[in-house]
Amino acid sequence: MKILLIKLKNIGDVLIMTPAIRGIRERHPEARISVLVRAGTEGILAGCKDIDEVLVSAAPEKHKRGFGWWNDLKNMIHIRTTGFDWVFELGDGDRGRWITKFSGAKNRIASRWGWVVPKHFENAFTGTSTQDWQLMHRVEKDYRLVSEFLPLGDEVPPLVFDAPEGVDPLVAEGADYVVIHPVSRWKRKAWPVERWVSVGRWLAGRGLRCVISSGPDPVEVRMAEEITHALGEDARCTRGTRSWSELARLIKGAKLFTGLDTAAMHLAAACQTPVVALFAQSIESHWGPWKCRHEIVRAGGPLPREFPAFVEEAAQRSMLDITGQDVIAACERMLSNVS
Repeated sequence: MKILLIKLKNIGDVLIMTPAIRGIRERHPEARISVLVRAGTEGILAGCKDIDEVLVSAAPEKHKRGFGWWNDLKNMIHIRTTGFDWVFELGDGDRGRWITKFSGAKNRIASRWGWVVPKHFENAFTGTSTQDWQLMHRVEKDYRLVSEFLPLGDEVPPLVFDAPEGVDPLVAEGADYVVIHPVSRWKRKAWPVERWVSVGRWLAGRGLRCVISSGPDPVEVRMAEEITHALGEDARCTRGTRSWSELARLIKGAKLFTGLDTAAMHLAAACQTPVVALFAQSIESHWGPWKCRHEIVRAGGPLPREFPAFVEEAAQRSMLDITGQDVIAACERMLSNVS
C-alpha cells in the first residue's frame, strides 16, 4: 500500500504530523509512506524513521521560489506515476488540494470543515472529513483525519524524533544543563532579553549550565548571543549552527527546555524533555507540547473553551504580561518534579 501525506506548512506543523505517520506504520507495517513538505522544513523529519520518501515542494515565499515550479512539476509527475493508494491533504491549503486532486490516487482525502468547497474542487476528493477540529490539538487533527478513512490505533502516539546518541560539544559528559530557546520569527511571540537573562541567572544559580539555542537567522543569533554574554562565561550558545538532529541530541540530554511556542519546543516534546513554554496569542489547546511533561506559562488566565471566543481572546494577549518570576516559578516546579 502506497500512502502520501501532504503538509505544505511551517516546520512545527510538519513535526506535528509524525504521530499520524507512526500510527500508520504501527497499524500498516507493510505500507510505503511518502510525505510532501515545503522546502526548508524537511530537516525536522530526519528523526522519523517511519518515512520511506520525503518530497520537497517550493518554498512558500515567492522571492525564494526561483525555479521551484519546475521542481513542483517533477513532484507532480512522480506522484502521478507512483500510483498512490491514499493521498491525505493535511495542510488545508489550495496548493496541497490541487496536488491531491491531480495525484491520480485511488483515495484522495481532505478536510472540508470550515471550508466552502469551490466548484473546481467538488469532485476532487473521494472522501472529505467534516469533523470539527477547532477544539482539537493539531496533532489530533491530523491523526483523526487519517484514521477516519484508514484504520489506525485508538491512542494518538507522541511526537516522533529519534535523537542521535552522544553529547553535544557545548556540554561536558554528565553535565547538568538546560536549553533556552528565546527566539521566534513571529514578532508577536517575542519576550524581552532582560527577562530571559533573569531566568537564565536563576537556573545558573541552581548549578545548571544554560545553553542558548536559536535558528540561523542573523537577528535570532544576535539575540541569543546577547543573552549568552549577559549570563557570563559558563553559558553557551549554539549560534544557529545545529541541524535538527544535532539540536535534538542537545535537547534530549537537558534537564529542562524552556522557550517560546516554536518548532524547537515541539522537538523538545518529541525528545520527552520536560518543557516550560511561554504562550500569549498562541492557543495551547492547539499548539501546546504534546504528550510530554510540561507547564505552559500563559499571559492572562485560561482561555475559554468555546470557539471562536478563545481565538478572539487570545489575540488580545501580550507576551509582556508574562513576568520573569512567572517563568522562574514554572521552572522551579518542573525541576522539582524531575529531580
